[in-house]
Amino acid sequence: MSAVTVAEERVVHDDPPPARRSRLDPLSIPAWLVAGLVTGIVCLVRAGSPVPWRDELATLIAAQRSFSEQLHMEHNLDAVFAVYYAFMHVWTELFGISMLSLRLPSVLAMAVAGGLVARIGQDLYDRKTGLFAGLIFASIPAVTRYGQEIRVYAAVVAFTLLSSWLLLRAVRQPRWTRWIAYAVSVVLVGAGHIFALTVLSAHAAYVLFGFFAERKRPLLTWIRQSRVPAWTASVAAGIVVIAPLAYVSTKQSGQVAWIPELNWDTGQVWHEQLFMDGAVGGLVVVLALLAVNRKWSATALCLGIAVLPLLVLAIMSLAVSPLWMMRYVLFTIPGWALLAGAALARLNRVPVTAALAALALFSLPQQITLRGVNGHDDIDHQAIAAIIADHVIPGDAIMYTPRGRFREGVEYYLPADKRPDDILVAGSAVEAGRLEVPECINAPSCVDPRVARIWVTCYGDCLDNPAVGLHMPARSMLKNGRFHVKQSWRVYRATVTLYQR
Repeated sequence: MSAVTVAEERVVHDDPPPARRSRLDPLSIPAWLVAGLVTGIVCLVRAGSPVPWRDELATLIAAQRSFSEQLHMEHNLDAVFAVYYAFMHVWTELFGISMLSLRLPSVLAMAVAGGLVARIGQDLYDRKTGLFAGLIFASIPAVTRYGQEIRVYAAVVAFTLLSSWLLLRAVRQPRWTRWIAYAVSVVLVGAGHIFALTVLSAHAAYVLFGFFAERKRPLLTWIRQSRVPAWTASVAAGIVVIAPLAYVSTKQSGQVAWIPELNWDTGQVWHEQLFMDGAVGGLVVVLALLAVNRKWSATALCLGIAVLPLLVLAIMSLAVSPLWMMRYVLFTIPGWALLAGAALARLNRVPVTAALAALALFSLPQQITLRGVNGHDDIDHQAIAAIIADHVIPGDAIMYTPRGRFREGVEYYLPADKRPDDILVAGSAVEAGRLEVPECINAPSCVDPRVARIWVTCYGDCLDNPAVGLHMPARSMLKNGRFHVKQSWRVYRATVTLYQR
């Protein structure tokens, strides 16, 4: 063999093998990332379209006040939302008060929650369970509803899931840093909403299940090496930090006095109220119950999250005061989604596809409704503002019905140069430490006799008696001032009327 041939062979052997075309393996994408993105996209679609309802307007009002003004208000009401209002003040200073901007924190929080559902499902069971649980979570109408709301509930779902995940990590590999992280998450849960601390009942069930399942001997060693002391200390530390806020919030219990009593009729439709669709809720619950015996330690946590806060809220509603509102326990939905995902993970491709398709099909009508202008099912302030803007003339006045936050909703959509004179205003809501402005009690003394046209709002269908929602002095003023109805317009959940002398 010649020297040239040897050299050529050496060159051939030194050449690297031809590169293969890289392909993205779907299984290499983290389940939490897929679930988080899907949930975020679902919540983001038309997030700015629905007209805000009265509680969202409360957030808008509070967010535009300084920290000191918020604290002044929270001495009287809404102390439970103090941390959220402070955050929203910073957010609106940075990003403005468009509907999309105001709702974006909830969209992001639900996206994080979707990712955490998948991560917890993967850690408790396997990747398929996490992925299916995340997709189920994203398809539930209530996730969209509160992922598109200017309130704290989406963040509460994320906080409770974060707390559950941190607990899972601390129990499996105990370190003091992990228990501190869990204690901090307990503070976040309580700062989000005091009722969210009921998730600790599920955490207790999980820790105690592990305690009794270990069955270590002798007794003192069994107790010492369990996770119970560390968990108890972490929860106690978190509760101590959040206790002042909890105390002030309990002093404002009158704010929930409007909640109706829990009875059999309301209790038996809990799944429809929680999931915001009876068919979706029924399917998820049935799937969840099929997975109860799959893995007992995981079931203790997931079923605890799904059921125990509901039971605690029911007991409080029956024994203390009516509190049966499903948004207060919205964070139980991930527990049902995790169990339903575990059930699907045991099936082959055909039934899994059929179940997910059925869930999407059942959810679709409500998903479309929720994204409509009136998807939040309250007064259409936007339509009222449009009517006034089209027909207002200089010198017009307006009297808002006390119920429904008409003033704040209409003024949000109505340009300043199109606003009639708000003749009942008798002070500053900021100075009064309230959400609503103080109003003139003696309406005739507050109205300029030269006013010839007055706009009046009314909650509901008031075409037969447009002034029925006003206080009696204001109604008397319209009658004694010889005002008559010039024109009335019926909008969603409200009526707006133009009176003229």
